[in-house]
Amino acid sequence: MARNPKDPWWPARKADQRIWMVNYPAKMLLYQDELVITTDELTQADDDSAMFIYLLDYIEDVRLYLKELTVYENNVLSGASQAVIGAPPVCPTLTVPLSVVRGMLNRTFALMTNLKKRAGYNTSIGTGLKIIGADIAPFNEDTYIANGKVKVNENGFKFTFVKGPFITGMAISQQRGTDPAFYEIARVTVNGFLLNTLNLEAGPETRNFKMKAFIGNTLVGNSSPVFSATWTSPPPPLPLSDAAKEVAAKEAKSPPAAE
Repeated sequence: MARNPKDPWWPARKADQRIWMVNYPAKMLLYQDELVITTDELTQADDDSAMFIYLLDYIEDVRLYLKELTVYENNVLSGASQAVIGAPPVCPTLTVPLSVVRGMLNRTFALMTNLKKRAGYNTSIGTGLKIIGADIAPFNEDTYIANGKVKVNENGFKFTFVKGPFITGMAISQQRGTDPAFYEIARVTVNGFLLNTLNLEAGPETRNFKMKAFIGNTLVGNSSPVFSATWTSPPPPLPLSDAAKEVAAKEAKSPPAAE
């Protein structure tokens, strides 16, 4: 299926991003003369590509290692027999590339936008570099404005937001009742977070929310505009009668039934 030229050229899937980063320095070298690419730009492409691939591959290797280690742990602690199960799995190691400064995606996107404006650029080169599509706007941590929406269903408040390629997720803050302050209630990295804490009083309650982006674990940019929603939570359970409390207490003290 052909890519919509209005869609950003940067792939959404990590696997496709890895393919792009493998292609990136090779095509920069190939089109060096046509686009008058500098030595510094070639070095940037080599270093950023190497670090990006290292991080993706190492994270996947560690994920598989932790899975194997968990299986080994379970066998050691709960194995059915007394058999020796051998040495534990070894944590993988990869050769760490030269360190790079943060903001890799921001500078890569800016460079691709710049290349498209150079005299030697054409569609064939764009196809080779895999940058046919909409450019990605630069990201500024200081001026970024968060976004967010909430919908209400019978289960509670369901939140969505547009993540983009730069941020880790959104911190959700809530204001309710007579207290005018907003309090952070969750940090989410994917859409669909459901909030279903009971209302302060019986009946519908309108709550105000706002979001703020975070990278890693650091809040960045400006909060979203405040948005509101109203939900009627289910009534709290009725208190137990004295007789029911007595039965429950007796059951708690009773020994388990013999098998």
